[in-house]
Amino acid sequence: MHNKEYALKPVQDKLNGLNNYSYSQIGSLTGYKKLQIIRFSNLLKEKDIDSILIHGLTNKPSNNSPSTKEIEFIKNFKNKYPIISIQQFMDIYHEDIIFNKKND
Repeated sequence: MHNKEYALKPVQDKLNGLNNYSYSQIGSLTGYKKLQIIRFSNLLKEKDIDSILIHGLTNKPSNNSPSTKEIEFIKNFKNKYPIISIQQFMDIYHEDIIFNKKND
């Protein structure tokens, strides 16, 4: 397992002139490939270490999360038909929402 913070410190030192390691040497020390170390170097030119360590989708909804329209459809449908099977629901959902898009 790689430790990104452990890899970023020598890259930052290289950019600041505090060490003479090559990107390949830093990669060997940290377990990352040379290309990834170069990417870290380019990121460090724009951001600080703390900004890089925070995931880009923090505090943002997942790309796979359903829309509010889909959630409302499911809730309303479940209220109308409480004993419907999952397969029946999937068939109706695909027919009404995905393929026909009549609720747009």
